[in-house]
Amino acid sequence: MTYTKLFGYGLFLVAVLVFLKIVFFSFFTWGDTTSLHFFYWGCIAVLVAALVRRLGVITLLEALVVTVLWILFAIIADVALAGPLAGWGVLADPDFAIGYLVLIFAVMAFHKKRHVHRRQL
Repeated sequence: MTYTKLFGYGLFLVAVLVFLKIVFFSFFTWGDTTSLHFFYWGCIAVLVAALVRRLGVITLLEALVVTVLWILFAIIADVALAGPLAGWGVLADPDFAIGYLVLIFAVMAFHKKRHVHRRQL
């Protein structure tokens, strides 16, 4: 993992997440359908899994750093972009907050791991 990949994929992720929030909150009846919520969370999980796999083999500590950084990017982008463009209800909706939990789970579950084999004595 390089800093270029970390910040580049993080900013790309945030741009797509802001776009998804604007589309889902502005153009669909967000509060009425549960299947739309699951579709949104699935989009987040697939996107995060694809991007974290492209980072290469990372350790658990690096996965924690990626998670914290990408969550901070997402929160800042939501306050700066998604709130003014789609309405401040995006920040108050708990279903969008579940998206942050999905992001954390996807990074932890889908990052490439290296298994260390212990030598037999």
